[in-house]
Amino acid sequence: LYYDIDTDTGSWSFRYRGSFLTKLEQGVIPGSDAATLTAAINDGTLSNALTALGATDNIGAVVLQGYGMLEGKDSIFEDKHSARVSYRLNDFSANLTAKRVGDFVQSAIVDSNGTPFKVKAFTTVNFSMAYRFDVQDTRLKATFGVNNIAGKDAPLADDTFGYDSDVHNGYGRSLYVDLRASF
Repeated sequence: LYYDIDTDTGSWSFRYRGSFLTKLEQGVIPGSDAATLTAAINDGTLSNALTALGATDNIGAVVLQGYGMLEGKDSIFEDKHSARVSYRLNDFSANLTAKRVGDFVQSAIVDSNGTPFKVKAFTTVNFSMAYRFDVQDTRLKATFGVNNIAGKDAPLADDTFGYDSDVHNGYGRSLYVDLRASF
């Protein structure tokens, strides 16, 4: 959704984008090792073998990853949203942006009941302001911004540094200054 309005006190711009994953399924190839393992899990053969070996005390559950219904699993979130409000008056501008990534489960991490670990949804808010000006024949734009204003940590996940780097970043709050020149 996009909406722009010009007023006597400046120009406003409103943006919203959302993406929604409703289905993502991957099947196993018949006759493959994955098909054999899936059949052994589904018919109880694998569970019976683990019990016979006395391994059930050490193995809570066996989870086959990468097959079946994949939405909401293993870095594949079902929804992502961004919203932005922008303001501009002459050479001054400002932006406020919010970004949200939905939750998902990590199928390799399960409790004793076989329930996978849930990585929580994550929302960040960013702000920037800029001023445009001329120096001789050069047009300059100076920008100051803050990403992740609240300094929120990425949600806990079983991955390097404790968060899923395929989906989130671990920067926390970061400030930046940018100077651009147009000749």
